Amino acid sequence: MVAIFYDVVLDSRYSPLLRGGFGGFNFYHNWIVISHVCQIWRKIAIATPRLWEGISLINQDVTAVMLQRSGTSPILIDYNAWSDAEPPVSTLATALSHANRAIEIDLTMPPRGLQNLLDEYLTKPMPFLRELTIRISDEPADVTPCFLPPGCLEAAVVFP
Repeated sequence: MVAIFYDVVLDSRYSPLLRGGFGGFNFYHNWIVISHVCQIWRKIAIATPRLWEGISLINQDVTAVMLQRSGTSPILIDYNAWSDAEPPVSTLATALSHANRAIEIDLTMPPRGLQNLLDEYLTKPMPFLRELTIRISDEPADVTPCFLPPGCLEAAVVFP
């Protein structure tokens, strides 16, 4: 049953038809409806940390519940803000405080504030991290480069 549920989670996460953006975060948790089918399915879904790996940044309560239900399992963090008019949502900091469990972190945001996030949350060991994507959006003419401290990366692939 868990394997079937996880397939539904993956389909939801990677299906463009089911994926909708809400400001600075993506909501791809349409699969949660399976936890509302019956009590047995709900118990299975809630007790399976792997199903909760894609952390929603929709609001503090949802983010906290997903982090709690994911237990100590690896997590995915996906955040998109395309302009300075969209300040980073507070839930991003909450999710990034668990970066030591992240297997993927995907950040798209303006340079303002990005360096602070990098310095505060992405300088600690992240033993599970397989993919870190950082995109600069709404690039003004006076962009200040953002840097990760030495020793944070073992390898990097840079796309033009």
